[in-house]
Amino acid sequence: ARERAGAGDGVARMASRPEAFLQAAHEHFSRFLAGKSLRYTAERQAVVGAVFEKHRHFEADDLLVWARAHHPRVSRATIYRTLELLVSAGLVRQMTFGDKSAQHYEQVLGIPHHDHLICLACGRVQEVFSADLEREQDALCERHGFEVHHHNLEVFGLCRRCRAAGAKVKKRPKA
Repeated sequence: ARERAGAGDGVARMASRPEAFLQAAHEHFSRFLAGKSLRYTAERQAVVGAVFEKHRHFEADDLLVWARAHHPRVSRATIYRTLELLVSAGLVRQMTFGDKSAQHYEQVLGIPHHDHLICLACGRVQEVFSADLEREQDALCERHGFEVHHHNLEVFGLCRRCRAAGAKVKKRPKA
């Protein structure tokens, strides 16, 4: 699994009050489930607890291990069903990080918008934010008359550590 690297001010603020975000996540998800006439079971609560105890990128298998530490009866099916509900509730974002065979997730509650730098050698994911880049994206969309609802920028390459270690990545052919 890929670990989160780098942190913005919002992530630092969230990390300083994790119990507040965990409580907010439980309350938001509980209301979401009630609106769908679904129960907020102990197993689902364990999954939410595992997702929101730390800000990190994760895969479903990681979450299964973490959730079972809270509640041993959490099943793989519960993980996948709950992840789907968390994404629908707007509490978790699903990403591929360029790997179509694996789904990655991150919590979004209390986390400010950011983009990702993904190392093709070690898999490290670094969160980044640039106000200049955001302004340029907004201007680009405005020039094309495009109404933005959301976006996700993933930049793939080699991190500083892998470059220093001499890692190489086969160049993609130009289209």
